[in-house]
Amino acid sequence: MKDCIHCGAENEDDAVYCINCGIKLKKAAITAKEKDAKERAIKAAKAVKAAKAVKAAKEKAAKERAEIIDASKYEKTNISSKPNLKERWNKQNNSRKLLIGFVSIVIVGFLIYFAYGGFTNTEHYEDNNISFDYVKGWHIEKADGNLGRIVTGTYDFNGPISLSVAKSSNPVDNLNEFKTYWEEGVTSTGTKIQSSKQITVDGTSAYAIDSTSTENKTENNQYSVLFIKNNVGYVLLFSTESNLHSYRRSINTIVESFHVK
Repeated sequence: MKDCIHCGAENEDDAVYCINCGIKLKKAAITAKEKDAKERAIKAAKAVKAAKAVKAAKEKAAKERAEIIDASKYEKTNISSKPNLKERWNKQNNSRKLLIGFVSIVIVGFLIYFAYGGFTNTEHYEDNNISFDYVKGWHIEKADGNLGRIVTGTYDFNGPISLSVAKSSNPVDNLNEFKTYWEEGVTSTGTKIQSSKQITVDGTSAYAIDSTSTENKTENNQYSVLFIKNNVGYVLLFSTESNLHSYRRSINTIVESFHVK
């Protein structure tokens, strides 16, 4: 998708004129997916640059260590002329170890941070019933209410992932009973529950459940969040063929900001 610079409306990547205001779209505009790929390439380049800096520091330390070792060999035959060479070597070696260790920790920290999204921009969804924030790049839309679904969404960062937000049609007042009822329903269709834990969503207790399902010989990894608000049961279901950990930051952005009006 690409945005119109005149009115801000989203248009298809191959659109020539804006579907909202009719103005001709600039060819220079880039899609959200291209922008996301460019940002990832920049982050990767920074990581490679940092790795090269560490390698250069190690090579420099090795060279200096070799020079000092050669000097220490000379010391054995000239003790009177260089009595403090060993002490000087120990101090320099310890300093280099500390520096290399610090740089390595910083690089690993940045790599982990970038792997889970880094400096991610967010957008906001809101209707008469619910609201939440989501990482820019998600396509979120209001559902037709079929099977209780009220919102659906799709996103593609490291393989496509889908979101379905559904609510119960009947009043619910017991979270454990709601969880049991839901698990019985999904396991009857072949879904396998991997693990579950209690979390908090919108100020109330909730269950986060990891599961897998197989459809057309393809395994889907699923992350579901169940909670009750105003005597209504809600289920947030994230599903992808990729590794869910690649989307953990994106998922947490939605779950942690989810609010029922």
